[in-house]
Amino acid sequence: MNQNDILRAFKTQFDSVGIIKSQRYFDALKTIAAGSESYEMLAVVALAYPKRPTIQNKESLVASFYTFGMDYHQALKQRIQSVMSTLNLSYSYGVDNHPHDERKAAELAHLGFIGRNQMLITPEWGSYVFLGMIFIDFPVEFETIHSPLDSCKDCTKCIQACPRKALSETNYHSALCISNYNQQKRLLSNDEVRDNYLLLGCDLCQLACPKNLNKGMLTHLEFETLPSDRVLINDLFTLSERKFKQIYANKAFLWRGKTLLMRNALTLIENHRWTIYKDLIRQTMDSSKPTWYLDQAQRTLDNLK
Repeated sequence: MNQNDILRAFKTQFDSVGIIKSQRYFDALKTIAAGSESYEMLAVVALAYPKRPTIQNKESLVASFYTFGMDYHQALKQRIQSVMSTLNLSYSYGVDNHPHDERKAAELAHLGFIGRNQMLITPEWGSYVFLGMIFIDFPVEFETIHSPLDSCKDCTKCIQACPRKALSETNYHSALCISNYNQQKRLLSNDEVRDNYLLLGCDLCQLACPKNLNKGMLTHLEFETLPSDRVLINDLFTLSERKFKQIYANKAFLWRGKTLLMRNALTLIENHRWTIYKDLIRQTMDSSKPTWYLDQAQRTLDNLK
């Protein structure tokens, strides 16, 4: 077996793959993670996902593009495990929920560049990619450096598109980011409620990015649309946590729990003035709910008067 065999194996499962020395990644970040530093090779993989319509209606709600289809964590993990099972090499890997910086690793491997919107932007798929990192016990014969890195140059369209002013030419203010605050378990301010428009996440900076023009077209079997992509409001407010997770199993929007999704649904109900849900909201306000949800529900009821 040689490095080209490893590359070919990953290319059967992923849209882009880069291989660099693990030490180059650790040197760039001036950090190490216990266990990973013993593997010489770092493979960075990318799997494209498509744009989807994210229009809310009175009966059902949707989250960001990345939640459509199968939970991407599981999709990438299954593909990584499938590749590594054929190679019979010792390895360690992560998809999103791990201590490593996937975007920086992908940039070092020249899969793309990190834009002003803080996302990895690839030449082939724009920012519509999921990333994974695999540390492999195998010597690096050559680093797969792809095309020269691009940049945002003087473009500021994502900055202009963000209603919260979370982006600037030099900084990212995470506390202002819609995708950041609508995943926090707390009472949202009136301004935060006003600007929230999805059940989870945000796609505004991606939609504004010129590098995403004519991108977001490629899909894979795991990311084809499913009925569970749209969450019925009645399901969200009436089903038990267990029953809800059975119906909406293996969805990426579940990771913060049903109560947080209920809190975000309150913001959409309030913004759209869907007063038909007032009685249903009142029925959810019991002692089993956290204070931040109860306070949000009461504020929504007050603002719907």
